[in-house]
Amino acid sequence: MKLITEIYHDQAVQIEEANGEKKLYIEGIFAQSEIVNNNNRSYPKPTLLREVNKYVSERVDKNMAMGELNHPAHPHVNIERATHRTVSLSENGNDFHGKALILNTPM
Repeated sequence: MKLITEIYHDQAVQIEEANGEKKLYIEGIFAQSEIVNNNNRSYPKPTLLREVNKYVSERVDKNMAMGELNHPAHPHVNIERATHRTVSLSENGNDFHGKALILNTPM
């Protein structure tokens, strides 16, 4: 397996290759507690931890954690617009680090 990593604004881009198949991943901070985010919201650590753990058990662990490009206004992912699938999400202080597989879709 080959692993290539590049850093862009605290995000790592990785290319993993196994058996002639390449997969592209992004890795970095997916959520933060106790600070005002880009949506002008701040989440207390216990609240965000509870919701992240729920998301991991209901979505990530079941390979159903799809996402869209940018930050859509609606809360549910339109599967036809899916661009990535989160494969891991874990707590690190007030940060929640994640890793997502970039999907081979038109989006």
